[in-house]
Amino acid sequence: MKKLLLIRSDSLGDHVLFTSVLPHIREAFSGWEITLACIESVKPLYDHCPFVDDVIALNRDYRKDYDLAINSVYSRTLLSDSLTFEAGAKETMAFRGDSQNIPPDKIGQWANNNANYSTLIDIPLDHNCREVDKYIYLLNELGIVAKDLKPQLWPHLWPDLYLEPGSDSDRDSIVIFCSGGWIYKNVLNIGRALNPFITDNTKIIALGQGGFYECFINQVNLDAITGGEKVNLCGETTLREAMQIIHHSRLVIGVDTGLGHIACALDKDNIILVGGGHPGRFFPYHPKTLLIRKEMACYGCDWKCTMEKKIACMAIPDATIKEKIALKLMVS
Repeated sequence: MKKLLLIRSDSLGDHVLFTSVLPHIREAFSGWEITLACIESVKPLYDHCPFVDDVIALNRDYRKDYDLAINSVYSRTLLSDSLTFEAGAKETMAFRGDSQNIPPDKIGQWANNNANYSTLIDIPLDHNCREVDKYIYLLNELGIVAKDLKPQLWPHLWPDLYLEPGSDSDRDSIVIFCSGGWIYKNVLNIGRALNPFITDNTKIIALGQGGFYECFINQVNLDAITGGEKVNLCGETTLREAMQIIHHSRLVIGVDTGLGHIACALDKDNIILVGGGHPGRFFPYHPKTLLIRKEMACYGCDWKCTMEKKIACMAIPDATIKEKIALKLMVS
């Protein structure tokens, strides 16, 4: 049996976007053993995924007699390159991509790595085009014709981890996440903007990876809400439980992070606040997303700007957030 290795060394949101290619790869590589390698914290995303045979952590020895190893990260890192080469596959494939994640003094090493791949994919698009559209070129290189790729998860295959059997207590809740694990993504006014729409019967659940500061930012937003039931589960859930909570929610409101991509993959109404580093690259791509951004003259800088400007571009007025919330709650 031939063996295919898919390598992703990046974070949760990037993986959610990558799920859009898995059904196409499974169909084209029917009869192959398909293994996906990722960081340990992302593995639960692929629980019950019907399109791969095995999901392994990158900290394990994953060297095997693979026929093909694909590094599918567009903005590659030296780590993703080395992991691909160390897999010992007969053939290797990657995007040429860009050097955005390469330190300036390592550009020469990145260029040398380009030459070491069996196949390097060039795409005639600006690097800030939608990330999901880049995967169309990966599939084309594999002889697969696809368009309009859609990230997806598989809730119909999940056992219900979070809700007790028969319980509807967390259905129709509103989920918020106000920090993306990066100081420039912290938002303090989602709670204030949401407050006028909350009734005594509303449940608001804050999610996040955890850590004192992220939990604190979420709590500040919850404290600004005067009604309803408020629960700060930041750092208190597994990834699978967080996905389950989002799956049962009515509306998701947060910053540009992996949980927002999960909301899209689960086809949930969502409002996403974004900065100006790479506009249009990661959001929006789903019809149920309302994007909120504060455009500035320096938009599209790949976050190569001052701390003040990074913070300023996320300083979105309460009224703008309220307007988007009203649009969602009026039609949901």
